[in-house]
Amino acid sequence: MKIVYTYRVVCQKLSAPELGPYITYGILAARDLCGCQQVVQFISDVSLDRAFVEALARRCTAAQLDPCHLLDVVEDAISG
Repeated sequence: MKIVYTYRVVCQKLSAPELGPYITYGILAARDLCGCQQVVQFISDVSLDRAFVEALARRCTAAQLDPCHLLDVVEDAISG
C-alpha cells in the first residue's frame, strides 16, 4: 500500500489564563505530493500525553485516514 498521508505529532508550548503556560501535543496530517510534504490538516492541543498522540498518529497513518475525518477521530479518541 502506498503511503499518501502521514500523521505526525507536533509539540506545542501554549498558555491559558486558568492554567498558565503548558506543553501539549497536536497532530498534523501531511500529503506526499511528488516527494514534497504538504500540510493538509492540523489539530492543535490534542492531549498533554505525548504517547497517546503518537499512538493516534500511527493508527491514522496505518489506516491512511482521509484528513477530512481527523477532527472526528481525535474527538472520538479523547472521549473514548
